[in-house]
Amino acid sequence: MIALLVSAVMAFGLVKQSFFPPSNTPMFFVDMWMPEGTDIRQTLKQTEQVEAYIQDQDNVEFVSSTVGQGLQRFMLTYQPEKSYEGYSQLQVRTTSRDNMFELLNKLDEELSSQFAAPTFQLRLMEFGPSPASKIEARIIGPDPQVLRDIAVQVEDVLLADPGSRNVRHDWRERTKQLVPQFNESKARRLGISKEDLSSTLQLAFGGNTIGVFRDGTQMLPIVTRLTEAERVDYASLQNISIWSPMLQTYVPVEQVIDNVTLEWQEPIIQRRDRKRTLTVLADHDVLGDETAASYSLVLSHR
Repeated sequence: MIALLVSAVMAFGLVKQSFFPPSNTPMFFVDMWMPEGTDIRQTLKQTEQVEAYIQDQDNVEFVSSTVGQGLQRFMLTYQPEKSYEGYSQLQVRTTSRDNMFELLNKLDEELSSQFAAPTFQLRLMEFGPSPASKIEARIIGPDPQVLRDIAVQVEDVLLADPGSRNVRHDWRERTKQLVPQFNESKARRLGISKEDLSSTLQLAFGGNTIGVFRDGTQMLPIVTRLTEAERVDYASLQNISIWSPMLQTYVPVEQVIDNVTLEWQEPIIQRRDRKRTLTVLADHDVLGDETAASYSLVLSHR
């Protein structure tokens, strides 16, 4: 009996640790991320293609999707993703749990080759909390470039392990933006401020809400802005006028800007306790034998 007890205790150390096991419901999620800066309409088109592809697979009961954010919280442990224009989530239900894992293996192999633009994350439905990823490394500091440089080093460590999946960080990719170079001396003579220039460009290219339209129980905003053909045309900037309080007339906007430069910007800056925090995320292979706990143990020795 003593020998059996000792053997049992020693063998117990070989059992993989998983505090909250996956649910037995034959349902899983496919998170799809387009490159940061992708228009939500393009994300919608890509989601429809991925949804149709999954729906055509064998043993699929239904596929539902949401674009721009996570699904509505339908269970306590489900954590919806925040709002991103390049994000969509698909919920897939199969006929049985065995068929679910067969489909997961197939999607894991084929999704990236069938659709080159987005990246995918396969997630099982779980009983416990469902964070963005099982493995997280937070980097805190004031300089965004330093945070990104350190994040690259952390990602290299994670990618060196063959069991890592979905290695990324929550600041996403940098995006480009056109920045007008405001000439303060010229603008001061015309009585125009930076706020005036920002409001004029916002009205022309982004749009301002001037009222609401009631459609049944819905309140739809009424937005005034340039037509779509003019909004996407850089040459439209030459035709925009701005009000000059000094001259009491409209003047071309080019009189208060020297030129327009193309610059990289940080579209997303996450903070924790009011400090800039970049979080590197990674998952273990949900289709393999490793658990998040065992994967974390391996990484702790690197």
